[in-house]
Amino acid sequence: DGVEVQKMMDSGEEVIVGMIRDKQFGPMIAFGMGGIYVNLIEDVSFNLAKGMSSQEIDEQIESTKVSKLLAGYRGEAPCDVEEVKEAIKRVARLTLDFPEISELDINPIFVYEEGSSALDIKIKL
Repeated sequence: DGVEVQKMMDSGEEVIVGMIRDKQFGPMIAFGMGGIYVNLIEDVSFNLAKGMSSQEIDEQIESTKVSKLLAGYRGEAPCDVEEVKEAIKRVARLTLDFPEISELDINPIFVYEEGSSALDIKIKL
């Protein structure tokens, strides 16, 4: 059972925002390089969802290599990092509000100069 909605999107910088629920610590929010490279490059950072501050979100993003791509690497235009921060914040809030969610992946999220688009979302209850 499920729903599939498709729209052809322009390519953007690919990131992942996800969550896995740890039995001891609760929801752990993942952020990093997304798309097909998530498992190959393994550029992912984890943070506790509970009490996640704006500063912690900034640090989580900055701890990854993909942050350099988002900032505009080798003359490329910078991407809308505020959109990424908002996605991380909303995933953290969602997983705290709904404890029945055991896993969540948004991969990839295409991040553009302005805005972003989630291309694939999986939620496991």
